[in-house]
Amino acid sequence: MRVQDTSTALEAVQGVLGSCTQLASFMSAVGHVDGDDALATLFSGVAKGLKRSEVLSLYRVLLLDYLDNLPIEASQHAALSQLRTLLDVSEAESTSIYQAAAGPMYRTAVSTAVEAGMDDAAKSQLQTTVADLALPEAVTSAMAIEIYSDKLKALTADGKILEEDEAADLTSMRGLLSLVMTDVADVHDEVCAPAYRKSVREVMGTTGIIPDEYWEGLTVLRERLGLSEEAAKALFASETTEKMKGFAQKAIDAMQEKAEKQQKAQEEGKSGALGVDDNPISAEIMHLLDFATASKALVNEDGQDVIGADLRGEFSETALKELYKQYLVEAFSTSNQEENERVFNNLPRLTLVLGLTAKEVEAIHNEIGSRIYRQYISKAIKKGPLGAEENQFLASIKQVLGMQESLCQELIKDVQLNYVSIMVESMFEKPSVLAEDVRKMRDTADLYDIDLVDDLQISSIKLERMFLCELEDLVDSGDLRPDDLSPIAEVCEPLRITEGKAQALLEETVQKRVSGGILQAAACMRQGEKDGAVSELRRALKYAALLESDASVPAVQEGERSELYVLFQSSVLAKGGADGQEQLDLLKSLLKLGA
Repeated sequence: MRVQDTSTALEAVQGVLGSCTQLASFMSAVGHVDGDDALATLFSGVAKGLKRSEVLSLYRVLLLDYLDNLPIEASQHAALSQLRTLLDVSEAESTSIYQAAAGPMYRTAVSTAVEAGMDDAAKSQLQTTVADLALPEAVTSAMAIEIYSDKLKALTADGKILEEDEAADLTSMRGLLSLVMTDVADVHDEVCAPAYRKSVREVMGTTGIIPDEYWEGLTVLRERLGLSEEAAKALFASETTEKMKGFAQKAIDAMQEKAEKQQKAQEEGKSGALGVDDNPISAEIMHLLDFATASKALVNEDGQDVIGADLRGEFSETALKELYKQYLVEAFSTSNQEENERVFNNLPRLTLVLGLTAKEVEAIHNEIGSRIYRQYISKAIKKGPLGAEENQFLASIKQVLGMQESLCQELIKDVQLNYVSIMVESMFEKPSVLAEDVRKMRDTADLYDIDLVDDLQISSIKLERMFLCELEDLVDSGDLRPDDLSPIAEVCEPLRITEGKAQALLEETVQKRVSGGILQAAACMRQGEKDGAVSELRRALKYAALLESDASVPAVQEGERSELYVLFQSSVLAKGGADGQEQLDLLKSLLKLGA
């Protein structure tokens, strides 16, 4: 073989093969080796010193000799198998050699059969040729598919659509080559895709409306082109998606433009319901949905919408979710009931077209629903508890968005907590805390079952400040009397003031107000404001009457204390009253005057 002496090489191969097979037979006959594996066992390394190309050439030279003298007999076929074992030639290698050597003969036979009309006689003659060539099934199948593919590509060159007679010829050719459609399905899907895609694009046009008769035409074309149903659906989905992308891009552009307008409006201090003033996004999305329906990408099967092409993967997930969100926002912003209902009815269809998952939609619904709940309740709660009308509105939002009851209740509670929290913060932002504000806050917290410590974490400092504020108001209003200190308990519980702490704060307040009242009364007397001095003394006595007090009178001389007593005595005598003497005795004790 190395010196191109093929005939000598052929004789050598035949000689070696004959010797080895005889020896293997003998060794098998005497029981030295297993007959089935005799060649491989005895001569596995016979070609070890040769290059792989040389080994394959030895196999090829014997095969070519047999092909030159057709038909290949059973004994020759057996010899080829034995040589393959002897030279350790793999099945793939032998198949490749067989195909290269016998391929031209097979192709010639196929061409002859095609020219003969591909009838039963032509098929029978082809099968005879295959038998004469002793072609392995793998070789025949591979060459048949290759020949068929070449024919199909020639018929569909430059995107040409198969004619009916051409499709019929291909059917006959498959029969001739003993091929079934599944054998060449991948070839059809690849080669005929451009023609089918072009037809889909043409029938879809700019509007996407595909009449029923056109749909039937596409089905007929698919069958003629030999496209699998899956491939046709994928091609249709690809073309539809490309069209839908244009509509979606317009909606995204409108969304971005709207966002810029909203930003500008916020900077100018303007706002609308939910930040929406008009609905350009809804209009563009409706065009998208109309196209998806008209093109039959979105169809209803057995009462359920089914999508054949969606936009997931064509735009970022963020953009798709934001598009859905803004569409939903606009749905809540419109005052047109008919338009509002139409938009809401399209939400499931939009979900399919955008390719959003149920979890993504739920998150968006909860976000928008939460925003609506908070805004609506925050406004309504200022007028009082939620009534039937308010609860009905919230229930409708919950139903439309499919919100969980637990989330809705949590949102209501959050708004209530925030409302009471703001009431607390507001009262401390004023110059002084007012008892009226504290009572209103307590009533609201009680109405909504809100604990100022557990729920709002109000500091003890603020709680005590509110307690003192209400305590002083109870004294000034006369609701807190020496014989009835029960009103304090009503204030202690919601403000989380213990009995001991309340007693200490009461004593501290009495001490402070008594001492401060006397000091202020003395200041008024010095300025000649006798009525003011008497008023301060009366207020101090209210506090002093609550508890036994040993209040000091700083910076008030004994002479001034006496004058204050006389001044107050004159006022008491002028007004009269059964408790006048008790007040005088208590004042004398506070001013530390002798009997």
